[in-house]
Amino acid sequence: MDDKQNQKIWNDFKAGHHSAFTLIYNQHVDLLYAYGTKICSDDNLVKDCIQEVFIRLFERRDKIRNLDSIKFYLFKSLKNSLIDSLSSHKKMRAVSENIEFEIEYSAEKYWIDNEVGNSQKKKIKNALNQLTSKQKEIINLRYNHGLSFAQIAEIVGVNAASAKKQTYRTLGKLRELLDLDGTSE
Repeated sequence: MDDKQNQKIWNDFKAGHHSAFTLIYNQHVDLLYAYGTKICSDDNLVKDCIQEVFIRLFERRDKIRNLDSIKFYLFKSLKNSLIDSLSSHKKMRAVSENIEFEIEYSAEKYWIDNEVGNSQKKKIKNALNQLTSKQKEIINLRYNHGLSFAQIAEIVGVNAASAKKQTYRTLGKLRELLDLDGTSE
């Protein structure tokens, strides 16, 4: 869906059209669940936080400014909701620093399709598992969800230049790990 269509859906939603809210929900709920379960392994908490995000979205639609990206807004809202829930349940010591972001191998489709064949998937997965949780989250947000560096920066709590630098450093680290394994050509 292009930016114009997203803006129309957003304007319809802000005007109170329930069908626009339903469309926003249906387009994003699965993406939010996949993202949330990488941050938190408690499926029920993730589902509760997603529900909370959409309830707050609906209740506060008059107060929310116009958005450049509905997806970005929802991702950030979900992460904040999960952090709030986890910290209030005292499940984490330093919440924003210690989130264990688990990445699914499918999120690295970019690497698989562009740099290696099927026989090297296992080696790539091993290399990805050597990344930090924050590195995995940044790569996932950039290449699986197509977020901009500015949007990634806001979600992970760094500035845009740092998000860009961390992305490229992570890609370099992956290349290095693959070279060490003799899997890169």
